[in-house]
Amino acid sequence: MSEKLRLVSGGQKPPAGLPDKNLIEQKRRQLRKIGNTWQNQKIRSLGPRGIWAVLLGCSASLLVFLVSTLLQDFAGFSRGKDVVLVVAVAAFFAVRYVVLKRSTRPMTYAELLDTQLSAYDPVDVAAYRAFQNQVRIHGLKEDDVHYWLAQEYQALATLSGPIKRRKSFIDRKL
Repeated sequence: MSEKLRLVSGGQKPPAGLPDKNLIEQKRRQLRKIGNTWQNQKIRSLGPRGIWAVLLGCSASLLVFLVSTLLQDFAGFSRGKDVVLVVAVAAFFAVRYVVLKRSTRPMTYAELLDTQLSAYDPVDVAAYRAFQNQVRIHGLKEDDVHYWLAQEYQALATLSGPIKRRKSFIDRKL
């Protein structure tokens, strides 16, 4: 597996026996995203597309409200605050509907997690296969996700080599 990591690395060759640090950091970022997606799945009721739709809908209604207020103040356009509020709310729901229907973002965090897990190229293939089997049998469970993430982080730590000790903490005299 470490041979594959060496083949992907670009630029300078890593020191003998150690893979490219940029590739290891990229894998750590992927693992953090997987962990964050798992946490979001547990605590959020809206998926990524729903959150994006609400955000864009709020932005559109705020923009409509500001433009309508400016038209009232500077151009002498006066329809009343009720009309401005109704138009802003309508803009929110219209933009939200369009984003929910046309966005390419995943509808749920489960879809996003599935995409991230299938795109990840594991370092510890045996742990990845065991994780796949656990998900097939029991479904996605928190303990299985945390256990696999810990194993994958450990495999990355093993690949990256020994950590240099920082002596400033150890040598500090009180």
